[in-house]
Amino acid sequence: MSIDPFRPAFRLFFFAGSFYAVVAIFLWLLPMQEVLRYSRSDHSISWHIHEMLYGFVAAIITGYLLTTVSRAGSNKYFVCFLLLAWFSGRLVMNCFYYSWPAFALFTLDSLFPLIIASLVIKDLIIGAKKEYLLLIPILFLFPAVNILFHFGKTENIKVSALLFLNHMIILMITIIGGRLIYSLTLSWQRSVKSQYLPESKRTIEMGVIVVTVITAFIDVFFPGSVWLYLSALIASLFHFLRMWGWRTFKVLSSFSLLIVHLAYAWIVVGYFILAFSYYVDWINHSSAMHVLNIGTIATMILVVMTRLSIRTKNNFIKITSNITFILIFFATILRLSASLLVESYKVLLLLSGALWMMAFVTFLISYSLSIYDISVFKKNRTN
Repeated sequence: MSIDPFRPAFRLFFFAGSFYAVVAIFLWLLPMQEVLRYSRSDHSISWHIHEMLYGFVAAIITGYLLTTVSRAGSNKYFVCFLLLAWFSGRLVMNCFYYSWPAFALFTLDSLFPLIIASLVIKDLIIGAKKEYLLLIPILFLFPAVNILFHFGKTENIKVSALLFLNHMIILMITIIGGRLIYSLTLSWQRSVKSQYLPESKRTIEMGVIVVTVITAFIDVFFPGSVWLYLSALIASLFHFLRMWGWRTFKVLSSFSLLIVHLAYAWIVVGYFILAFSYYVDWINHSSAMHVLNIGTIATMILVVMTRLSIRTKNNFIKITSNITFILIFFATILRLSASLLVESYKVLLLLSGALWMMAFVTFLISYSLSIYDISVFKKNRTN
């Protein structure tokens, strides 16, 4: 009995997104070793951010939403078309970014985010799933920001637009990931008959969303201002209070729970660094964003992909899967250290990138093995 690669819908997109997470960083780091020579103009920073958001993150979000929200994920022909649309965007952005006109690039690159945003927003409105309604403006931003990226006159406009989308993806992780952490923590605490059950206070939940959005706006429109310092510091405090309510200090004995709590803890650290990034010489804005992107977004993506796709009793697969989280944790540490230790910046940056790639390679290995494990199990059960 074979495994259908199109069902569930997340299967292809988790593979594609994880594979591209390796490819995009590999291509980004190659010029630093002068292995690959190409014109690294001022566009390269925005290219890097764009491909991590639209190539890596968007693919994973699509797989998740097609499985949990949209019914279109049941149509394998449509899923295949979406994957081709995603691939065409990656092809032109990697091979023709410096040679094709902006409109041609925009046409092929925008097909995927436009279809996904339209489809999922429609399904969210029809399905009236209240817990996901806050995602509608975030999904709308994907095609909207892509317009600014491709037609923005300056690099600053492109980076600023992508930065705002980046912050909104952190908000998405805050909403979806926060609910997941609370649910997992509550279930585990009850299973061990703990008296320290997690709490979720509405004022804190709403406060987290509000201060995260405000910080995003200020970071884009008033960078380096005292308002960014205040908003980022308050955001860090609210996220910390949310974690305190979850009783994070009581889940240290569970590796799987510790990982998701650590992923969220990087939000606290990231916003704290962001608050001081324009006032302290030894940290910068890039440090804060990489802590948020690697520590929180990438780790939570790996958590969600693992929980949805890797269900096996095979100890080797479980160990390989756990190694993935250890690698991404140290990738975050090294990337933060690269900004702190300027004299070792290049070496630490390359090491962080190597650990990032290894993390997603180990995920792909454990994911592939788990699918094979499931297919063997089903075959044996039918015989």
